Amino acid sequence: KKGLKGAIVVSGKKSGFIAGADIKQIEDVDNPEEGRRLAREGQRILKKWGEFAFPVVCAIHGHCMGGGTEFALACNYRIASSDASVALPEIKLGILPGFGGTQRLPRLISVEKALDIILTGRTVRAAEAERLGIVDRLCEPEGLRQAALKLVREASNAPQRFADRRKSKTGGLRALLLEKNPIGRAVLFSIAGKNMQKKTGGHYPAPERALEVIREGIGKSIEKGLEIEARALGDLITTPESKNLIHIYNLSQRAKKSPFEGVEPMEVKRAAVLGAGVMGGGIAQLLAAKNIPVVLKDIKDQAVESGLDSARKIFSKKLKRQGKDESAVDKKMELITG
Repeated sequence: KKGLKGAIVVSGKKSGFIAGADIKQIEDVDNPEEGRRLAREGQRILKKWGEFAFPVVCAIHGHCMGGGTEFALACNYRIASSDASVALPEIKLGILPGFGGTQRLPRLISVEKALDIILTGRTVRAAEAERLGIVDRLCEPEGLRQAALKLVREASNAPQRFADRRKSKTGGLRALLLEKNPIGRAVLFSIAGKNMQKKTGGHYPAPERALEVIREGIGKSIEKGLEIEARALGDLITTPESKNLIHIYNLSQRAKKSPFEGVEPMEVKRAAVLGAGVMGGGIAQLLAAKNIPVVLKDIKDQAVESGLDSARKIFSKKLKRQGKDESAVDKKMELITG
């Protein structure tokens, strides 16, 4: 539109800005080339948001995850409400950010800070996001749209002020030593690689590949960096590690939705634990603590003895804190037989 001075992107959802990509779509990809195609398409769409002739401000509230964060990074400016949070959690699904996240975040806030966020997939709260330079400004939730309007006007009139502010957050002697020269950068990536190996033991390919993508892309143009990212996503999205991590994620989501809502629980009058030992003893102790008689069963007598001993130790510790003596422990242990 002719004469347009700026644009603001907001979400009408109360829960948050953008929750991220459809996990099912990621799960269904069964060949690397399809993964690369999806990445390139996402990159192409998001790239357009940063190429308008006027400033685009992304107004973030609530959760902004994965592809949502990559969309925000593609915009020229970002403002967040105090209840907002951003994250690039793709590494937890055995992949990496594939819509530009591995290339834009290091260029925005420094390689060192971006590595911490991308390689861990951790959530960054609004205050930290502003401090790191991920967002340009914070505001209260109820004033987000008005604050975004003010920001887009300021950005349109004085863009250099924001560029200088970002530089002050990511510059300094440390950045000069670690990121602005090849030797320092090599040291930075070497340390990050060693720390990553300690955490993963080399069993997960995604963190290692993400590190490689950032290292290769940061010294090249954004276009070349995005292509490196797309190729890496294609390679990772079909790995057994990714498919298994997505399966675990789906199971955890299902576990949060209780299938027993509205169901009246049956009264448990007695119980048996098949398989004793330390774990079986712990289960027996929980039942006995609720005054439910329980029998410990195992093919090995030694395991039954171990289970009884484990249950006694737990009772002793808990009842001692309540100021009770061993007679109280003995009374509870009468409920457990083996």
